Amino acid sequence: MNTDRSSMRCPMNSDRHNQYEAWESEYNKKGRIWKRSPVFSWNVVPKKPVLEVGVGNGKNLQRFSFDRYKVTILDISRSALDLVRKDMDVCGNVFPFQADVCFLPFVDASYSTIYMVHLLDHLLEKGRIDAIKEIQRVLKPGGTVYITVFGDSDMRCGKGIPVEERTFRRGNNILTHYFTEEEVSSLFSSDYQVTIERHIWELKIKQEIHTREELHVAVYSS
Repeated sequence: MNTDRSSMRCPMNSDRHNQYEAWESEYNKKGRIWKRSPVFSWNVVPKKPVLEVGVGNGKNLQRFSFDRYKVTILDISRSALDLVRKDMDVCGNVFPFQADVCFLPFVDASYSTIYMVHLLDHLLEKGRIDAIKEIQRVLKPGGTVYITVFGDSDMRCGKGIPVEERTFRRGNNILTHYFTEEEVSSLFSSDYQVTIERHIWELKIKQEIHTREELHVAVYSS
């Protein structure tokens, strides 16, 4: 893997700093906290160049053939990026940055394909707005953004300490927001085409059936 650009050069308010510390604690204590298959329903061939924001410990990188793609990855957590670097399966054309999605260290119109898997749902409302502004700034004309977030029918919606509407803080101090389809669409201006697929499945816990929900979103720029 190429040399890491792991230096935070952006300002963070107290809320973002608290989340940085919470994620650092999670990765330091638990290591590879995301272990199942990549979270994507999109049957698409990414346009080059590719950016994944909020890469975590890198489980979604499995879908790329690194002899075909140069992939820039970004996460707020240095410990998460350290885990990616240790994964021999993703060595090669991977360019890691430690940075905040609200202050992306890239010039305008840098990327044709951007992935954000369970990133927006760990931001407060202002952070979500700022993140989308930055994503729109670095997206090339004709590019596509693929987003996965939790839906408001998910079993965990309402659990934890309320922080904002449908946003809760759990025991690990990490925030989680649960989206409606209308809310996701409203993040983007009319210059963008937004398509949303609801993915609902059942999870059995102690003989009880619970509902999980994700919204898989594709955003196309003109």
